[in-house]
Amino acid sequence: MITQEIRQLNTDTLPLEFRKLSLADKENLEKILSHNTERLGWEYSFAMTHIWNSRGNAEVCFLSDMAIIRSMWGGRRIYYPPILVDQRHLCRAVSLIENECRIESVPLDIRGLEFEQMQRFDGSRYDISTSRDNCDYIYSTDDLITLKGKAFHSKRNFITRFKATYPDYNFRAYNDELDRKNIFALYEKWNATTEHETYALEQLVITRALDYRVELNLQIGVLYVNDNLVAFSISDISNHNIAHTFFEKADKDYIGSFQAINQFSAQAFLSNHKFVNRQEDLGIEGLRKAKLSYHPIKLLEKYRAVKC
Repeated sequence: MITQEIRQLNTDTLPLEFRKLSLADKENLEKILSHNTERLGWEYSFAMTHIWNSRGNAEVCFLSDMAIIRSMWGGRRIYYPPILVDQRHLCRAVSLIENECRIESVPLDIRGLEFEQMQRFDGSRYDISTSRDNCDYIYSTDDLITLKGKAFHSKRNFITRFKATYPDYNFRAYNDELDRKNIFALYEKWNATTEHETYALEQLVITRALDYRVELNLQIGVLYVNDNLVAFSISDISNHNIAHTFFEKADKDYIGSFQAINQFSAQAFLSNHKFVNRQEDLGIEGLRKAKLSYHPIKLLEKYRAVKC
């Protein structure tokens, strides 16, 4: 148990030294992330953390064998799961976070813990919780590329219809000069027909993804019919075990465009990865139905540990 292990540690009484997370931290953070390739949650994608840090709240502390990231959410300080060179040092990392919280008189709140990490917390000392809405959807890349079998019959049919209906379609990699304005025009059209409460924030995050696509090693696919952009996708391919698809938007007026951009992007950009994380559904009914229809191989439960 983490509580029992912490009692045996000699923790420094000084607070940790945090600084604003920036693109300059990518190299150092990814050195530590390279020891976490089996971690499947989005919290282990530097690109995801960076582009969603649109308000500049995220901060990082580097130690010799770990990195600790904290941010603000809903007016509350939260910590990401510690990123460790050696997974056996989780208790030490939590002790450092506890000490930090004690010095600054804020509650300890760690979010995004995976199951085996959560098991090391003493349930009598921490409030442990999880939510179906925050489970990450993990897919087999081979499933998304091939769409083999009865389970994907309807997906194959939609793509066949798309190709037959729009024979002049063109899928290719993103070109900033040609595609940026079209992406935002499509996003506005998509948003107009979708219940979406975080439009302004997501629009800013897409902007950041386009701005930092090269530095973050993002792969962006665009799908056109004639001169009309009908779909786009944005994925992080930095982790050789799992890719992270952040955005995938399509024009509902074009039959099969959602299914087409999904398969085309997987075929073009994700084939060197075993898994794809397509994030959570946030309890949105339509989004949950769409994500389940691709038959994830795992719903990655993530846990929150709170100690006041």
